[in-house]
Order: sequence, then C-alpha cells, then structure tokens
Amino acid sequence: MVKTASARPGLRLERAITRWILVAMAALSGTVLSAQALSHQALSHQALSQQASAAPPTFKQQVPVRHELEPSAHHVTISPGGEVAVATGNEIMILRRKPPARTAELSKRVEALEAASWENAASLEAPPSSLAWTTAGLFATYEDEVARIDDGAGNSVPVSWSASRVFTDPTGGSLWSFDASRIERRDRNLELVVQLDLGEQPHFVAASSSAVAVLVRGLDPALRLHHLDDTSSSWLDVPIRSAGATWDAASVTDVAFDHEGHLWVTAERGVGAYDSKDQSWVLWENHQGPPVGDLSSVSPSPDGSVWIGGDHGLIRLVPDLDQPAHSLWEYRAGPRWLLDNQVHALSVDASGHAWAATSSGVSEIAQLGVTLEEKAGFFDEEIEKRHRRTPYSYVDAVILEEPGQKDPYRQRDSDNDGLWTSMYGAAQVLAWSATGSQTARDRARRAFRALEFLGLVTEGGSHEPPPGFIARSILTISGPDPNEGRLARDREHQQRDRKWKLIEPRWPTSADGQWFWKGDTSSDELDGHYFFNALYYDLVADEDEKVRVREAVQRVTDHLLANDHSLVDHDGLPTRWAVFSPSALNDDLDWWEERGLNSMSMLSYLRVAEHVAVGADRERYASAARELIERHGYAANTRTPKVHEGPGTGNQSDDEMAFMGFYNLMRYERDDQLRSLWAHSFYRYWRNEAPERNPLFHYLFAGAMKDNPTRYRDAFDDFMVEPDGNDWAEDSLDTLRRYPLDRIDWPLRNSHRLDIVELRTSTEQRPKGHKRDGKVLPIDERWVNHWNVDPWTLDYGGRGLNLADGASFLLPYYLGLHHGFIERDPSATSTDRP
Repeated sequence: MVKTASARPGLRLERAITRWILVAMAALSGTVLSAQALSHQALSHQALSQQASAAPPTFKQQVPVRHELEPSAHHVTISPGGEVAVATGNEIMILRRKPPARTAELSKRVEALEAASWENAASLEAPPSSLAWTTAGLFATYEDEVARIDDGAGNSVPVSWSASRVFTDPTGGSLWSFDASRIERRDRNLELVVQLDLGEQPHFVAASSSAVAVLVRGLDPALRLHHLDDTSSSWLDVPIRSAGATWDAASVTDVAFDHEGHLWVTAERGVGAYDSKDQSWVLWENHQGPPVGDLSSVSPSPDGSVWIGGDHGLIRLVPDLDQPAHSLWEYRAGPRWLLDNQVHALSVDASGHAWAATSSGVSEIAQLGVTLEEKAGFFDEEIEKRHRRTPYSYVDAVILEEPGQKDPYRQRDSDNDGLWTSMYGAAQVLAWSATGSQTARDRARRAFRALEFLGLVTEGGSHEPPPGFIARSILTISGPDPNEGRLARDREHQQRDRKWKLIEPRWPTSADGQWFWKGDTSSDELDGHYFFNALYYDLVADEDEKVRVREAVQRVTDHLLANDHSLVDHDGLPTRWAVFSPSALNDDLDWWEERGLNSMSMLSYLRVAEHVAVGADRERYASAARELIERHGYAANTRTPKVHEGPGTGNQSDDEMAFMGFYNLMRYERDDQLRSLWAHSFYRYWRNEAPERNPLFHYLFAGAMKDNPTRYRDAFDDFMVEPDGNDWAEDSLDTLRRYPLDRIDWPLRNSHRLDIVELRTSTEQRPKGHKRDGKVLPIDERWVNHWNVDPWTLDYGGRGLNLADGASFLLPYYLGLHHGFIERDPSATSTDRP
C-alpha cells in the first residue's frame, strides 16, 4: 500500500528535497554530480518552442534483423563492398544484399533488410578459425591453412602460404595474418609488404593503417604496439593505465583499431581506448559505464561508435574521449535485438550495421537514416494493415500465431478499446492540425464515429443503463459469447479486490441484436473520450460534427450529474472505477487514494462540457463545477492528484489520466486564480514524472503552459509555471527517435545490469530501478505498449505473441508538431488540406 505524499509549504522546500534525493541517488550509484547538475535551473519565461530541441531531419533508427543459420555461427566478416560472410560449422555462407534506397518508404526498406538470401560459398575440411574479407577477397584459415574463398569476382583461388589467423584493418584494404611469432601484411595482389617478428605467440592482433597491436599471454602477459613508420622496428609495451586504475594485460579479451587510429580493448574490468599520439588511456570500468561485464569482442564503427559483445548481448558505445563520463551506452540484448545473447564474434560494416555471430545464427542491427515523419508514416501504415477491429476501427494490439511472426494474426478486444482509440484518434486530430493531411482528418473522423458508437450502443436492449452510459468495447454477436465463464473469473478477481464488481451480464447485447457491448466502464475510458472529443471539436469538426460532439459530451456529462457524479451501469450501481461523487472521494476511506485524481477528472469533464455547450447548458456545467469547488473542496483535492512515494511509485494508468485531464483544465479554465492552481498542481505532478523520459507527458505539460502562460503565487513562491531546464525536450526527442519499430512483446531483462540503481522506494516484488542519472531506461531497452506500462520495471516477461500498434508514438509525435516542439522534415512541404 502506498502512502499519501506529505504536504510541503513551497517550491523552495521542493527544490531542496529534490536536490537531496539526487545527491542520495548519486551516492548510491557511486557517481559524483556537479553543483551545476544539481541546481534547479529555472528559466526566464519565454516561448517554449525556443527552449525545445529542434529535431534534425534525419537520424539513425536501429532495426534488428534476424538471420537464422545452422549450426552455430562463430565468425563474421564484412567486405569493403558490404557483403557479409559467416562461418557456420565447416560452411562459409555469404549474403550479397543491395542496400535499400533511401528514397523508399520506411516499410519497404525494412522489408528489404529482412528479405535476405544467403548462399553457400564454400565447404572447408574443418571449421575455420578465422575469416577476413579485404579488397583482395574473402579468406579463411583452418588447421593453419589459408583458403581463399572469393577473389572479389566470385572465384576461389588457392594461395601459397599458411597462417593460424587472418584479419584486416578498419578499411579492409590489406590482408594481415599471423602464425607463431610472425605477423605479415599483404596488398591486393597478395604481395608481402610488411613482415614483423614478435618473438612470442600473439593471442589477439589488430592493425590500423599505421600501427599493429598484439596481446601476448606468455610468462609476462603484455599489450604491445608497433608503429609501421618506426624505422627502429621496435615493439613498445603499452601498460593499460589511467588515473586511479591499472589493468592486467592478461585480462584483455579483444583488441581493435577504430578509423581514427585509437586502439580499443575489452577486458575483465571494462572497456578502454588508447591514443598513441599522447600515449594516454581512457578506461571505463564496469561500475562506471558498461551495462554488463563478461565482454569478449570489440568492433569500432565508421560512424565513431563502438560495438562490444560478450556473454550478455551487445553494447553500443558512443564515446566522448574528452569527457568520458558523457559517453552514451546502449544495451542490445534479448530476442528483440539478438537471436542469442552469447555473441561469438562481431563485425561492423561501412554503413554502421552491427553483425553478431551467435549460437542461433547472425543478428544484424541495421542503422537506417529516417525522419520522425517517416517513422510516423510507418506506424500509420502498420495500423491500417492489422490493427483496426470491427467496421468502426477500434485500434489496439493483435495476437500472433507464432512468436515474432507478424502474419497470421488475430484481433481481440480489450478493457480499454475506447481509451486506446481515443488516444490514436487524438494523434490523427493533431496530425491534421500540424500537417494538413486530409488522410489524417479522415482517420480522426473514423475514430470519432467509433467513440460515438460506444455511447449509443448501450441504449435500448434488455439490460439498459441510465442514458449516457459509455461502453468499454464491442464484439459482434456472431462470435463466441464473452459472458461464458466470465462470472467465475470475476469472483476470483474479487478475492484480490473486494470492490471488484460482479455484474451479469458484463456483456449485454445491443437493441438491434448485432453487438455485445462491455460494461463496468472505468474512469480512464472517460478521460480518453473527453480528451479526444475536446481536440476533435476544436481542430477538426465542422458545424454538423460540432453538434454531434456536443451531444456525445453532454450525454455522458448529464449522466454523471444525474447519478451523483458516478457512471452507473445497467444494475443501477456505479462501475468499479468511475466514481467521482463528493461523498465517496471526501468521506469514504475506500476512495482516499483516488480523491485527488478523480476530483481533477470530474472538474476537467465539466470544463470540456462547458466549452462545447451553448446557451444555458454552458452555465449549468459551470455552476456544477463551482459547487464541487466551493462546497466540496475539489480544487483543494487536486493539489495532491497522485498518491505515491516518489518517482517510480503509484499507478501509471493514473498518470495517463492525469496528464490528459490537466491538459484540458489548462485549455478551458477561464478563472485566473483557478488556472494558477491547476498549473501549479500540474507542475508538481510533471516534476514527479519527468525522470520517465515520456514525450507524451512532457509535451502535454509544456504545450498546456505554452498556450496558457500562467504565474503562480503563494506565501513562498512567485514564478511562471513552465518546464525546468531543457532535459524534457531532449529526453522527448531521444525517446521518439529510439522508439522501436519492432512492436512485439519480446521478453526483456535488465535487473542484472551494472549501470542500474535499485529503486529504493519500491515495495513491489518485481525488480525496479533506474540509470545512474536518476532516469528510467531508454525506451528501446524496455517494453512499452501504451504509456501506462511501468517504465521503472526492469524485467518484462513477454512471449513474442503480442504485436502492439504504434499509437503511443503517434500521439506525442503529432502533439510535439502541433505545439512547435518538433521541427517537421523540411522536405515534407506538401499538404492535402482543402
């Protein structure tokens, strides 16, 4: 059970507490934060669009591609032209694939990546010990023999020398080999141009255009470097040493040069980079950077990033060698990204695609240059293909027949068809507003008809609730009866929640006998309807549609007012969650946790109803709101709209509801004093949610404040209410970019990570935590269906059988465009606005 947050006298105390929490978090994680990082950076009031990060037109979208090959893949190499060679057992398999055209639709480019065709290039007498693909061709070694698999023209040509391993430099321009204590370099014609005698058996070898690095593991393990332009032909010992840390060379597990000539190593203690120009190391020990340990391979990318593999998947490091603490670490593991977390070998091609050889084949993590607009188009297209249910087009996830296979699939209803369709429809409303797309407007109209029907299908029939009741969902009468066995399951649920409602039937039939409709509608369903209808009324509806919106809003609002501010089902009793009455919220101990949120929701409903109403109805709704505020303390209740124990606690569905409700309150409140109160309550709520990197929450708060500049004053504070700093804009943009194209519910595990700090406020059994900066994991390292998935949860038990839609991307993206927080792709200048 969570406890109510204690009241605080003013913002200064809030800031002090926040600073203390950050210091405590930093101490727990072993991280030192600067005074600047801990300061509350209040900004002077200005146009919020100037604070927001502008989105460069193109960014790199990481796309996982699975190449299932048998048996286990142990070596992978890339040709200078982009072909991929893999060793599986005794076989050498080659993928020759033309990169998809940048001008193609994103879905076509993804399909081109997945449509891989592998050919068997060679069968060796024994499993190869190494592969290397240079401008001279593809080479393999086995039993100390060198086999030339491909000379670049598809011909296999014998060679006349032996070696235990072959490798190449980052450009693929030279073929290197080593055997015993000799290291050799050959040109395109396989003429010997460099021969180095080491005197010891090398274990790992790497080469650049100007240097060779080897790791020897004899009696005196050492990392040695040879500069190719060094006339003295001497090998230099390179101790792995930085301020406060010295690593044993024997613990090194791989070495590689990047395109700038830096030498990279993986070791038991972490990852290191050596700059031979100033003979200095940057060392990231396991407790300072890498998400996981047991690292065994490293492969720098031409784009400056570095890919690292091991026993727990892949890591992508975007290094900052001048300020190592600012480096970015990305973790790629689990079925979303890899066929198997055990990475045997790793290589990165010229386009920055990472190729990992695993026990189940080769996993490719491609990097496609895309825009946010292209990404939105991808999700719109996916929704049109699979995610529209019934002729009314309710939008939600689908069930897959086989893990990871998008087709065939099965559609199904959910408890929140109205809410999810509302949020999808709101995205299309905002898309019309931001882009002028007639297609978006048509989709918004389709969503309006679907939501409108949920308020009409309940009228008449054998089990009729009071007028204005909204159904959760509908099912065709020709399908299975959803009431069968339902009551028994409800009784089981009631064992966990004594307030759970037993109602029979939960699925009554419509008056025309064509539909089952689902009752016991919740408060979050209502929040979705009011959120969508308000936006639709303002931005899309023509005069005839405004009348229909008004009627839909008034039907449900009048129902609430006529039934003591509750949604009453066909049994004459309130539903489990849609209770907004003063007697329940203020006096019933069973409802104390919902007091603030439901008070705010009810006031936001009345403000929307007042906004769309005409004539005497407008004053009627305003008067109902005044009564709740003046006689029942609903304005004061909103001061604590969420019951929690700090970031990461409380119910995430409540968060979705609260942000939609506050957004409407700020848009439609005409009383300056009340708007100041709503703004401050919204601000305090937003601060609690800010570490979640949630673009929807950030843009709802920032957009409401941008459109309704509001000053808050009390005995302690006097300030303009607006987002603090610029993290909210940067985090929003980063989340939208990282949002995975793969919407399958793969299992994900993060509780074993080294860069996670346990969430100490959590009382739940499942592990919860955050990064060292106090924020949740990036969205591509966790699961999200809708924004009510707990982002602090570290492990997710998906089975790969649920394909979510992309509406949770579309809504914040188009909201950001609508409010000017995101720059639209400059090339997308066309509009089909009439």
